[in-house]
Amino acid sequence: MAEPPSQDIQALIRRIAQDHERISQLTGKQLESVVAQILAQNAQAVEVSRQVDLVLTIRDSLQGLQRIAVECKAAHQRIGAAAIEQLKAVAEAAQASRAILITTSSFTEEARRAAEAFRSTVQLVDRSGLVQWIEAYEKQQAEFAAALAFQIGHLPLRELARVEDKDLESAISNGRIDPIVVAPYQERIVRVDRLPWRLLRAIFQDPRHLRQLTPRQFEKFTAEILDALDFHDIILTSATSDGGRDVIATKQVNGIPLTFYFECKKYAEENKVGLETVRALLGVVAYDSRKANIGVLVTTSTFTAGAKKLIMSECRLDGKDYDGIIGWVSEAKSRIREV
Repeated sequence: MAEPPSQDIQALIRRIAQDHERISQLTGKQLESVVAQILAQNAQAVEVSRQVDLVLTIRDSLQGLQRIAVECKAAHQRIGAAAIEQLKAVAEAAQASRAILITTSSFTEEARRAAEAFRSTVQLVDRSGLVQWIEAYEKQQAEFAAALAFQIGHLPLRELARVEDKDLESAISNGRIDPIVVAPYQERIVRVDRLPWRLLRAIFQDPRHLRQLTPRQFEKFTAEILDALDFHDIILTSATSDGGRDVIATKQVNGIPLTFYFECKKYAEENKVGLETVRALLGVVAYDSRKANIGVLVTTSTFTAGAKKLIMSECRLDGKDYDGIIGWVSEAKSRIREV
């Protein structure tokens, strides 16, 4: 069975938040998708895969990457102790350090005692706990959407809602938004075409949407995220001839203004950025040494060992792979929430 689209799952979560009784109507597949959507929203989440029911990979600041096995049971009867033993076996098979069992019903006392025997390695989430997860998820979505709307040109949320799938330029040209209101924001990125609000919001809610961008959309996203990270004088270069400079931006580092060249590579996960690509960017920075200080290779995949070695050894280079971009998104979220 195909996995439901992300927007359908978000709509389902919203309906459950409004009517808790809908939890009892979830199928096993729907429960998995709801849980995956909620877990992926965690700012530390690196990957959510379906090896078992779900395997969540998170980045822990103290312990590095951790794998968590998640089992979902859409049931009407209480879950017994036997399920805890099965969960422990599943976690070991998936090489996970922790395990979570989530159900739309509840657990017997024997099941809870069995989970307590494994101390902090097994977590149980019953119907009431799942409701709390869903309500927290919906609250986070609403708060973040409001904060992001304020950040984008300080436009009222109701005005952004009218934009829908069109970018701000279309709204302005159609007379739907006063250009005077958005002028301060437009000046930050020197370009007419922008990433649509719908797409930007989807990426902030779930970074996995990066995989679905076109190469040009990925360049636009990079420009947008740099704006959120306090870069200035951001220029999105021509789509046809950028010469290794898809985005140009400046930032104050220890009180010194530095110019960055960003080269964007929207690659498939298995297509790593190689040494020659990184060398070419270094050549561009060296050639424009009076204009550029640092070249940054931004990619939705990762780097080969040779490319990583050059980036690490050359002070004029930096690299952001998929995990690094997720770090950017997390930082942008925290900055926007502080507004």
